[in-house]
Parts: sequence; structure tokens; C-alpha cells
Amino acid sequence: MDGEQLESLRSQDWEEIAAKVLSAAYVYATRYGWNRDSSLPNGKSVEDIVMEAIADIWGSPERINPSVPLTTQLKGIVRSKLWNQSQSTDEKVVRSDTMEETALASDPEPAHLVDQQDEFDRAMQLLAEHPKVKIKPDLELVVLALSCGAVEVREIVDETGLTRERVYQLQRELRVIYPSIAEKLQPGEGV
Repeated sequence: MDGEQLESLRSQDWEEIAAKVLSAAYVYATRYGWNRDSSLPNGKSVEDIVMEAIADIWGSPERINPSVPLTTQLKGIVRSKLWNQSQSTDEKVVRSDTMEETALASDPEPAHLVDQQDEFDRAMQLLAEHPKVKIKPDLELVVLALSCGAVEVREIVDETGLTRERVYQLQRELRVIYPSIAEKLQPGEGV
């Protein structure tokens, strides 16, 4: 990274970036049964995970993809870190009351909810690896935004910096790909 790129990184509004990423992190955390007050494995909080992601970017600024908004990249890092935390066997993890209420009474762990998240992650991975997606940077941006939780066109536009018209066009292209991804998600199908 040259001096100009480093200066550009420094000049970012890090409070605003951290706030946006933290907001998304809370959404991701609920998928694993955590809320704002939850203690994650190793005593970490959701805020700690966001700060770690920002520190990762500052520690290795060459990881930054200039064609993808920084907040989108950070949200992806946070999502990955939260998933890794969810796989921890630390017995001190405190799940949120909300998640416990939604879990099946006969199921002491919200495994069915984590299974849904795993299915979502697998679908996003298959979509990102699809040949038609890999050859189009704009399509990759939309898939990354979707995997970070953007579902409305407005959110995808905010995350990617693409125009509304372009996002609509790319969504049409993705709809053609979805059936092949759905086939691979069927039980017994390989990745």
C-alpha cells in the first residue's frame, strides 16, 4: 500500500464505519443466539469482534479490495469471525433469552437455527463460486452485499455503490443462476 492509499484509509470516517459494521454485526449475532449483551466465546462481545475486524484491516491494509466498499468488506470479516465464534466449544457462551425462547422446547441448543445459517452460508458460497458470478465483478459485489445481509435494492445500492438500475439488472442475472444453486443444496448433493 502506497502513501496515498494509506492516507485515504486514515481519512475515512471510522466512527461511522464502525457504527454501520456494528449494526450489521448485531444482526449476524442474532443468527447464533447472541444479542448486544451476550458474552461470546473467550469472553468477547460483538463490539470486540467489530474492533478485531477493523484492526485486521489496519494490520493488513493490502487486503482491502478497492472495488468493494470498505464497510462491505468489514461486514464480511465480522460475519466470518462470528461464525468462527459460533463453532467454539467455550462453555462460558451466554445465549440471548430471545433465542432461547424461539428454540424448540425439546432442543436444548438452537441447532436448527444454526443449521439454517449454515445453509445460507453454503448457498452464498456456491453463488460466489458460480462461474457466471466469478467473471463479473459487479455480480460479485451484489453477492457479497447479499451475504452481508443486504436484501433490499436500496441496501444493495448502499453497499455496492452501483446504480439502482444496475442492481435490478444484476438481480435478474442472479435469478437465472438460483435454480442451479438450489439443486446443489438438496440433501445428498455435494458442494
